[in-house]
Amino acid sequence: MCSLVNRAVDRRWHSGDRVKVVTEKCWNFLPTTRFAGVAIVIHVPCSQHMKQLQRAALRLSCSSDNPLSQLQSAPETAPIPEMSSLSSHTMRDWLWSPEEVKDTPSVRAGMSLANEAKLRREGIRLIMEVGTGVRAKAWPTIGTAAVYFHRFYMFHTFQEFPREMTAMGCLFLAGKVSETPKKCKDIVTAAQNVFPSVYGQKNRNAFVDEIMGIERVLLQTMKFDLQVDLPYQYLIDYSKKFKLTKPEINSLVHTSWTFVNDSSFTVLCLIWEPQVIAVALLHLSITVRKVNIGLPECWWDEYIANLSNSLIDDICHKVLDFYSISKEEKMDFMPPRPFVLGQTPIMPAAAAGPSS
Repeated sequence: MCSLVNRAVDRRWHSGDRVKVVTEKCWNFLPTTRFAGVAIVIHVPCSQHMKQLQRAALRLSCSSDNPLSQLQSAPETAPIPEMSSLSSHTMRDWLWSPEEVKDTPSVRAGMSLANEAKLRREGIRLIMEVGTGVRAKAWPTIGTAAVYFHRFYMFHTFQEFPREMTAMGCLFLAGKVSETPKKCKDIVTAAQNVFPSVYGQKNRNAFVDEIMGIERVLLQTMKFDLQVDLPYQYLIDYSKKFKLTKPEINSLVHTSWTFVNDSSFTVLCLIWEPQVIAVALLHLSITVRKVNIGLPECWWDEYIANLSNSLIDDICHKVLDFYSISKEEKMDFMPPRPFVLGQTPIMPAAAAGPSS
């Protein structure tokens, strides 16, 4: 019912425990999650809780046969569904255990885990650079597209669906869902200008058709469960309690915002809720900037109970590891020039629409 604690609970961590999530005016009982045997409880503001219930109700009302409707009558003790296939993957199960993230369809089809991780990073780079080219914002459009991209490859292989087309389909769909739509032809123009070596030889009309086609596959894969919760708003909300001046808070949030952007290159969004990611990367910013926020060491207990320092450190190291890896990859996979639609001159080849 509420997507704030909607992880696909690792069946090795959780065996049907219930947890009470406190709101301002109501009690809501949701399955807890466990990491190394420790229950993690997320405290939900009532207003946010109601907004998510409204969005869920709206999605349910749009389709009489929506698979989400099954959740309304499901017993509280219903077993956690198997996640080996798309058909058994319910709408609330958009988070996986670390072991499951390593056992993707691409890996089972013979791709190395390192190569799959590299293709994921390249796909996110395509989304970010082309998204910037069409003036899309990190929150919500680019962030949503990145989550779509990572989720998609938990069900499909890179061998069957090349990352360059999936990335553009995710960006196109995310624009619609986040109410910041971008014309498909503008995405094509930006893509061919930003990455001519990847997209430059594609026929424009065929390129548009391919994006439309992959969008349909995305919709079917996610069964139209398209609302994505991102860490950005939580950075703002949590930082308000810090005993700092407004400029100091803004500076800290700015640094954390950059970390959240870069976390899209990792698979953290497949493993942890956005609240957990927000806490971890705020903690990383506080550590890097050596700021005294005037709160207890575990300041996040007000929002997420039983979240250990070791877990936060693990999340932070995932982002820091990306920085180490990206130093070697940037030379091989970066756009040749910055491009912003309406400001940068369009390359003649892209304007002419070369044949494929």
